[in-house]
Amino acid sequence: MAAATTLPTSAASEYHRSDDAEAYAKNAAFVYGDEATRPVLQFLNAQPGEKILDVGCGNGQLTMRLSHLVGSTGRIEGTDASAKMIHAAQTSLNAADDLVKSNTTYQVIDAHDLDTWLDADSNKRFDKAFRGLDAQQHDPWYFPTLKSYKKILEEEGFKVEQCELVPRPTPLPQPTGLEGWLKTFIQPFTSALPTQQEQDELFREVIEMLRPDCYDAEQDIWTLMNVRLRFRAVRPASST
Repeated sequence: MAAATTLPTSAASEYHRSDDAEAYAKNAAFVYGDEATRPVLQFLNAQPGEKILDVGCGNGQLTMRLSHLVGSTGRIEGTDASAKMIHAAQTSLNAADDLVKSNTTYQVIDAHDLDTWLDADSNKRFDKAFRGLDAQQHDPWYFPTLKSYKKILEEEGFKVEQCELVPRPTPLPQPTGLEGWLKTFIQPFTSALPTQQEQDELFREVIEMLRPDCYDAEQDIWTLMNVRLRFRAVRPASST
């Protein structure tokens, strides 16, 4: 049965998250589009019958694609710190086909609370973990080097098979362009500014600063460099 359950999250500040599901779908659908996700799905290599945990699943669009890969004998569980994102994911799940409904569930879980959540239920054992990193403790964002992230994985008993940085120039959706991107990803942080006027002024200043390098006036297109850290790591059974 498909279900969404709300559990307590950590005390991380709300404005550290981009959790406006509607704005995300409008201004950042490229994040879960075929072109952007094909390489990481190849990394994951999901197989029929596997149990996969999707950490930071957002609105669940990519999660449901995993559901078809593992089939009726597999299971997909999506977690996200944002209740709004999980609500959007559940709404899409309710309209999905029977296969996806039967093997997919969503829960509101902060990534920092995963250990407690997993330890509380002995049935929550997964073959693979798939995540969009939301490292809220590193305010406001976390951009690790390959070396530092590889070290983190190895310290937890993983063997890193592949780890790479992938720069990807990304045209932003029109007509919202850079302003839409900023309001999707940056606005949660600007809540620290005391007035809406100051927030709007900040957006205008950033747009003008980036215009010479990121705006193509002839095509009326904004393009930003999106850099992905992609890795594949396995942990031997003896390490679990």
